[in-house]
Amino acid sequence: MPVYSYPVVTGLTAAFLGILHVILTLNVIGLRFKTRIYLGDGGNTDLDHRVRMHGNLTENAPIFLILLGLVEMTGAHPVIVGSLGPAFVISRIFQAVGLLPGMPPGPNPLRFTGTLGSFMSQIILAAVLLLTLSPHLSSW
Repeated sequence: MPVYSYPVVTGLTAAFLGILHVILTLNVIGLRFKTRIYLGDGGNTDLDHRVRMHGNLTENAPIFLILLGLVEMTGAHPVIVGSLGPAFVISRIFQAVGLLPGMPPGPNPLRFTGTLGSFMSQIILAAVLLLTLSPHLSSW
């Protein structure tokens, strides 16, 4: 995979995360209109779960995209960039599905896998970025 002057994989990952974000936002809005709960969750467990699906993505996606973009722009090995983008998107989908109604409210395999995949993707990218930058830090 050639090094581009723009982060192609990061752009594709951002596009998929943007679509997922809109889906999760509409999921919350739909239930808000149905239940007429326009602020907070009103004690509605289903609404609370939907808000957390959306919130979990919103909390994790920005830092992941920043890390992915920086690592991609350093010319990191294509396997790293090309595998962690999709892994993160899939992990976020698992996390969201793990919060669907009918899923156990506590830990469950989908939420665990989604959380672990998200954290591992971020940790790997942070480590790669630190290793890539370390030679440049001595002259700083």
